Amino acid sequence: MDAGTQAHRLSESNWTRPIPRFYRYVMAFIFAIDEINKNPDILPNMTLGYHVYDSCNNVNKAIDSALQILSGPGDQIPNFCSTEFGRLVGVIGDLNADTSFNIAQILRIYGYPQISYGAVDPILSNIKLFPSFFQALPNYSTQQFAIVQLLRHYNWTWIGVIASDDDVGEKQSEELKTMATNFDICIEYIIKIPDKRALMKHIYGTRKHVFTKSTSQVVVICSKISMTIIDFVEQEGQEKTFIIPAGWISLLQPSKMQKPSFHGSLIFSPPRKEMSDLKTFLQDISPRNRPHDFLVEYILAYFFHCLTSDELILVSTCSAPCPSGYKRTLKPGIHKCCFECFKCSEGEITDEKDSISCHKCPEDQWPNDFNHCVPKPIEFLSYKNDLAVVTVSVITILCFGKTSIILGIFTLFQDTPVVRANNQTLSFILLVSIMLSFLCVFLFLGCPTHVTCMLRQTSFGVIFSVAISSILAKTIMVYTAFKATKPGSSWRRFVGVKIPNSVVFFCSFVQVLLSVIWLSTSPPFPEMNTHLYQDKIIFQCNEGSMLAFFMLLGYMGLLAAISFIVAFLARNLPDSFNEAKNITFSMLVVCSVWVAFIPAYMSVTGKNTVLVEIFAIISSIVGRPLHVTCMFRQTSFGIIFAIVCFLYLGQGYSGLLGLQSNTTWKLLEEIH
Repeated sequence: MDAGTQAHRLSESNWTRPIPRFYRYVMAFIFAIDEINKNPDILPNMTLGYHVYDSCNNVNKAIDSALQILSGPGDQIPNFCSTEFGRLVGVIGDLNADTSFNIAQILRIYGYPQISYGAVDPILSNIKLFPSFFQALPNYSTQQFAIVQLLRHYNWTWIGVIASDDDVGEKQSEELKTMATNFDICIEYIIKIPDKRALMKHIYGTRKHVFTKSTSQVVVICSKISMTIIDFVEQEGQEKTFIIPAGWISLLQPSKMQKPSFHGSLIFSPPRKEMSDLKTFLQDISPRNRPHDFLVEYILAYFFHCLTSDELILVSTCSAPCPSGYKRTLKPGIHKCCFECFKCSEGEITDEKDSISCHKCPEDQWPNDFNHCVPKPIEFLSYKNDLAVVTVSVITILCFGKTSIILGIFTLFQDTPVVRANNQTLSFILLVSIMLSFLCVFLFLGCPTHVTCMLRQTSFGVIFSVAISSILAKTIMVYTAFKATKPGSSWRRFVGVKIPNSVVFFCSFVQVLLSVIWLSTSPPFPEMNTHLYQDKIIFQCNEGSMLAFFMLLGYMGLLAAISFIVAFLARNLPDSFNEAKNITFSMLVVCSVWVAFIPAYMSVTGKNTVLVEIFAIISSIVGRPLHVTCMFRQTSFGIIFAIVCFLYLGQGYSGLLGLQSNTTWKLLEEIH
């Protein structure tokens, strides 16, 4: 039947509010038929006709219309197909899955093809059940996947679901739930709405409570076209964004989509293709060129416009996204989309939002605000920006200068009896070793190199051992000399330079041997220590073998302890020239420094370790010249007094010796 007759039938059936979109579907169908009939190249020698029936979204009426099409005009005759008015080649419709399903049940008996432009139920895609049924829209499984992709694109991971309380709603909501879980999308609730308004009245309160108390801002509709769902959304759906399946586009005309409950919602629509002729045809529809179509007057009351939706800036998540530098930790007993953000641990970063874990920076880098790795600063005892290095350097230079002055005076007056009586050779060895020990401090400063790392411990150990050996030899020499002053003493045969020189050589040789073995087996080397501190790199010398290092220190401590014991035993010997008391005190200082050094060295890290060692070196070196200073005061006084006697009394050095009647002095002078 034509559109005019159909319009008349609709008016008689009290269906007085036609939907403009449906009318456009009918007009597009008529336009397509006319275009085919006008083109002889498409169906030559053949003319298409059509009958248009309205199912009114009712299963019974849809079945009635299908039987009417098969029976032809007049009474409906089941199992009879009329050919009087032309051969039936197919059926287009319906829009709803339920009505399409029931029509397909009838048409498959006769094998007539059926094309639905709105039904998306996956069961209709079953070729075995419906071999002649075709869908213009993708089935709901495809749409579900597209919906999930849309949710992930906008990061809407916290959603609600409204489903029809039937098999279709159950199937679609479960399928959506499975897909959403695979893409880390959480469903806060699933509200099931019955299709009948009478049933909805009894459960409306509970459904409303769940919906209004929810925190998700995006709601996905899983249902066939349902007026009860539309009514529920219109009443309660303000400030929510709805994602609507493609099959609903035919029912939601622009007037409904302009309501606040649907504002900003997204509806899937089939692909569109611009057809200029169809657009012109629809625009030319008027009562003038369609005088028998009374629906035209009603339709023209609506605005013909396209439905567009702006891109939304919407947040629908259970928890706010974790910024970079933080990691997600799930809240116990809640959806995996509900989590807390915890800052990355020290030394770890994450440069992504919503990261589930943090990762460490490379060994030579350090986090900058927990989201970016930057190179670690390299730290060592630098001359440029370290006040401690400057202070140590100044102290070392002053001490070196003071010792140089003493050595210069001794050298200037090396042939005087006073200097000779103080064991000229041992005094020179001691003073030179003290000066070199001060210079060893500079091997510990500055940027470590292979040469400085290999020399700083070994060179100081050898030089320090020479100095301690000299003090030990002087102590033995003084003790032997005092014992030899007694008449008939057997100690006189030990008086001489052989024993002191042998002591210095042997004690120093042992340290040299230890150093050679150390450098040959496991020598020290420079290294970048990235594990000591998380935020910086310590450029240091790796000692290679800690056993060799502590053996070196232990041997120096042993020499100092022996010197202290020997000096302590000789501290009460008579005569004013006895150096044992000064040596005892200086060795006590040295031993105290090195005893305190061990726990201090083990308790600090980084460049502080080097500073502690430098402090111990300077303290022990300063402790050794205490007796040298006292000796220098006595010797210099003797030298100055001898000069005065020579200038004013003309007695020369012999007058000085005459003043010193100490037999020990004479004996010591004779030794040299």
